[in-house]
Amino acid sequence: MLHHFNKTFLVLIIISCGTLFCMEKRIISVKNSAGSIIKIQVEIAQNNYERTRGLMDRSGLDSGSGMLFIFPREQYLNFWMKNVSFPLSIAYIDSNGKILQITDMKENNDQLTYPSRNPARYALEVNKGFFEKNQITEGCYVDIRAFGGK
Repeated sequence: MLHHFNKTFLVLIIISCGTLFCMEKRIISVKNSAGSIIKIQVEIAQNNYERTRGLMDRSGLDSGSGMLFIFPREQYLNFWMKNVSFPLSIAYIDSNGKILQITDMKENNDQLTYPSRNPARYALEVNKGFFEKNQITEGCYVDIRAFGGK
C-alpha cells in the first residue's frame, strides 16, 4: 500500500507542477521607461539544475510571466534555446537591478547562443515582445532586493 501511495503522490506532484521539480514563484516589479511599475510573475531558477533546465520542454509561458535566473555573483552569462519551442526575450541584469541588455532569442535553436555583453547576476526570460510592449528598456530597474540585490 505504501508503494502505491508514493506513486500516487509523485503523479500529483508532476501534474501540479508540470515537471518533477517545482520552482519557487514570486512577483517581481520593474520600473519601465515611462516610470510605471510592471509586475511579472516569475519562477525562480537559483540552483544549477533549475538554471540548466530553464524553460525547456514547455509549451509556452502565460502572459505576464517569466523565469528569473539567479547567479551567486556577477559573471558573463550565456543562454541558448535548446528544446524551447517558443520565442523569448532575455534581460541581463546587474547586482543593483539595472537592466544591462535585452536580446530576443529564436526558438528551438541549440546552435545559437546569447551571451551577455557585460557581467550580470540575473537573467529574466519572458515571452518575446513583452519588454517592448511594456516599455521596459535597457537602463530600467528590476526590484531584486528580495533576492540579495542592492
